[in-house]
Amino acid sequence: MTNHDWPKSAIYHLMKNIIIRPMIGRINPDSIENIIPNLTNTDWSKSLRILERLMRLDSSPILQRVARYFLERKASTSKILRTELELPKSTVTWALQQLTEIGFIEPVSEVRQERGRPAFIYATPDASEDDIKRARIRHRRISNPKYRAAERLAQTLLTEYLEKRERCEISIREILIFVREVKLPYSSVDVAEIVAELLSEKGIKIWR
Repeated sequence: MTNHDWPKSAIYHLMKNIIIRPMIGRINPDSIENIIPNLTNTDWSKSLRILERLMRLDSSPILQRVARYFLERKASTSKILRTELELPKSTVTWALQQLTEIGFIEPVSEVRQERGRPAFIYATPDASEDDIKRARIRHRRISNPKYRAAERLAQTLLTEYLEKRERCEISIREILIFVREVKLPYSSVDVAEIVAELLSEKGIKIWR
């Protein structure tokens, strides 16, 4: 078998055994070549590097967590991963680099920020425009300290108040009272509106 013939079958079966069977289980094997595009045209040394990273994926719980996140959400930024997976920046940067180099994800867009350089949105090959849009919105939300505070309050209201009382509705007045009791350094009305929006997204009826 020539060097040109070897990578296609070897990488296919290695990805099937390493990624699909133990990690995912639901990816169609026919789509493997979309995950690592144009693999048969790569040279031997590049194929070996891809093999090395695939084996690292198999032995790295961190890479598996990040890969699973992308398979579920399709698109994300470094900040989203750090927040939702509770991982340090250096770890997320490393994971994104590894998954990008094997073709599992790729940078597809940017999110402008108030300070510093734009943040890259990474996505899987099958990510839709809606997936990328949701990642952009999510990034902007978690970059806003007021929103992050509202998110914590919404979760507290949901788990400690509504679910314990088996309620599926709440008034904006109740939310506002709760927000004012916390005494955040933001407008209580603004935070209450964000909390109401978040609860509504979780299926809670908001009375006004």
